[in-house]
Amino acid sequence: MSKVISFKKFFFLFSFLFLGLFLLFLKAEALLVPQVYPTNLSLSKTTFLPQEIIEGSVSLKNFEDRYVNDLILHFQLFKKGPEGLPTELLDNKIGKEVFSLAPSQEITKSFSYQLPSNLPQGKLIFRVQLATSRGEELTWIDQEITIEGGGKFLTLKNYWILGKNQEKLHPGAGVYYQPGETPQIIFDVFNDSNSTIIAYPQIITYKRNEGGKIIKIQKEKEITFDPLSQKTLTYSLPSLTTPDTYLSKVTLFEKSTNQPISNSIYFRWIVSSPDDAEILFVKTDKNFYQANEKAKIEISYTGPANSALEGGKAQLQVKMFDQKGNLVGEVQKEIDLKVGTEIIEVPVKRKVENPKIEVAIVKNGKILDSHKIETAAKVSLGEKPEEKKPSFFERNKNIIIPLALALILLIGLIIFLVLK
Repeated sequence: MSKVISFKKFFFLFSFLFLGLFLLFLKAEALLVPQVYPTNLSLSKTTFLPQEIIEGSVSLKNFEDRYVNDLILHFQLFKKGPEGLPTELLDNKIGKEVFSLAPSQEITKSFSYQLPSNLPQGKLIFRVQLATSRGEELTWIDQEITIEGGGKFLTLKNYWILGKNQEKLHPGAGVYYQPGETPQIIFDVFNDSNSTIIAYPQIITYKRNEGGKIIKIQKEKEITFDPLSQKTLTYSLPSLTTPDTYLSKVTLFEKSTNQPISNSIYFRWIVSSPDDAEILFVKTDKNFYQANEKAKIEISYTGPANSALEGGKAQLQVKMFDQKGNLVGEVQKEIDLKVGTEIIEVPVKRKVENPKIEVAIVKNGKILDSHKIETAAKVSLGEKPEEKKPSFFERNKNIIIPLALALILLIGLIIFLVLK
């Protein structure tokens, strides 16, 4: 009898595992970031002095069957931790070119990145991060570099958002505030050098992500950091009333040069309201349409940042314009204000090449968020996107995956019955 019971336990465990995997699959399918990946990073050299320029190139490949638009590169510098992994972020510069990638297209982009004037000496990690123009991070590729001649530097550590009872809350978790409330932050500053450093903190608050709209820049009072010393600092972030997710970045700048002399630390916080939405990604099936065609626009979005709030219904509005600004198509669809992806078919009135797309989420006549993108792939002269036919699995994954899951469940049931 105990043997049969053990097999029943096995079957129930198997069933729960299957259900968990199935739900995980559904959740993953609900919102996927665009599948664009860096395939190679090449630098002219790997040993530098502070303020030198890194010359290099990065290769990117679009594994989607749609145009992925609104892409931009970030160039980041990290301290290298004891296990070889990146730790403190020392610098983040955002590229100037916004570009698109055609389906299956692979390109190589050259870049120049100037190192900060103040850096710790030793091994660092240089990263090329792919993101959208609104700061939504996608994928990245890293390369180890060596800094010679550095040394004078402040390190920010042990940073927290302070709760209403002064409890220390995780800086990246997204602490909720009511409109008009004032968040507070606390962090430690270490001067591990043998030099006295006079510096001032700068706090930049962005809408949602670095690279998004700048809400406020705060320049705080100068502070003197003695050699081999530590200080604990506390500051207030802006009191905001507009519901949204915000990101505040803190960096210390040397007084004499007005150049960064510390790593940057980040605090994510939320002004909560049901009237909150964000457009994340916009993908198009083509960048050229004939009259009377239907353009398929894929839009990923979120509702209120506080998932406990019910966002209700809203309208997802899509407009398409030609390069001269003439409207060539528009449509709207009712959506639930929560995490989701919609494919909107826009009837095209006349022939258009490289259309401009405007997307808005509107609730009760109020625009909660809007975003404009260009669909031009910016293919270099003589370069053609690589045409790649989708594999058998890609063409039939909506059928294959459910069948495979059903087969696993059937095999488990057969094993249970035979053993019983």
